[in-house]
Amino acid sequence: ILCAMLVWSYLYNARSVGLMHTLPITRTGLFVTNFLSGMAMMLIPYAVTGLLCILISLAYGGFDAVSLLVTILCVLGESFFYFASATFVAFMVGNVFALPAVYFLLHFLAVLLDWLLSMFAGNFIFGLDKWYSGVVEWLSPTVYLENHVCVNSTYETITTQTSLTGAYSETNRLTAVSMENFWLIGVYALVGVAFLALAYVLYTRRRSESAGDVVAVGWMKPVFRFGLAALAALLGGQALYALFWSNFQDGRYYDLLPMTVCMLVAGAIGYYAASMLLAKSLRVFRGSWKGLALVAAGCVALCCVLRFDLLGVSRRVPEASQVEKLEFYAADNTYRLY
Repeated sequence: ILCAMLVWSYLYNARSVGLMHTLPITRTGLFVTNFLSGMAMMLIPYAVTGLLCILISLAYGGFDAVSLLVTILCVLGESFFYFASATFVAFMVGNVFALPAVYFLLHFLAVLLDWLLSMFAGNFIFGLDKWYSGVVEWLSPTVYLENHVCVNSTYETITTQTSLTGAYSETNRLTAVSMENFWLIGVYALVGVAFLALAYVLYTRRRSESAGDVVAVGWMKPVFRFGLAALAALLGGQALYALFWSNFQDGRYYDLLPMTVCMLVAGAIGYYAASMLLAKSLRVFRGSWKGLALVAAGCVALCCVLRFDLLGVSRRVPEASQVEKLEFYAADNTYRLY
């Protein structure tokens, strides 16, 4: 993300972008040059540390050509994906400070929404798990790669006996090392190619006048406004409920009216915060009632769907062969059967 902020920084200043776009070089040339420059910023320290790794492994007799090749492919694949995704975000926004914020939000949005929605729905619907499910974890590359790509080491136990005392001792010797789910990095590298192509399309259609805007793509401004409002309603609504009402409720589940009110307040704050960022002004209240009504309708609809279980989640009974764990709650005690 730092490399992306450096090579694409001219996009976020009106004078800089005007100068760059008046030079005798096409946008394709600028795109290719800056992307290769950003990759070079990462590849140079990789080359230095790689050379040191080879020298140390040769000195200790642990050099292996296949392992070195796997390491290089992993580093190149991951670096390409992350820098390509950062480049894609760089053309979505028009502000240098919005670039890292949107970049990290998109990379961890799936995990955050999974956790928020699971906790939110679990506190409405009887019997539903309130914890992170990981169903869409693949949409958060860092978390998914961390949980699924790992190194497997195989050891051989060697037993030796000392001639002086006759005592036995055991030592473990490394016999094989393999990379589990190595192909996932290749998949994300291909996704990086798609991100790079989308970034190029955005650059060819990007208006130079969008420098300084939080969102540089016109059709994404409503997505940003209502997306931030929805995220604020989910996160802020539960925070306000826990702060002002949870100590007054009788049961284990959310009360409909207080939660709806908390979500409306938090959603309105998020909606107007996004509107101010997009307009770069505090005067966004006039004529905003239509968008605010949509946010309110979404909050009311979500709370009602979950409170009255219109999807029938609590009425679903799985087959006996599908049951792995049963949790029974009674008299403030929880019992689990596996």
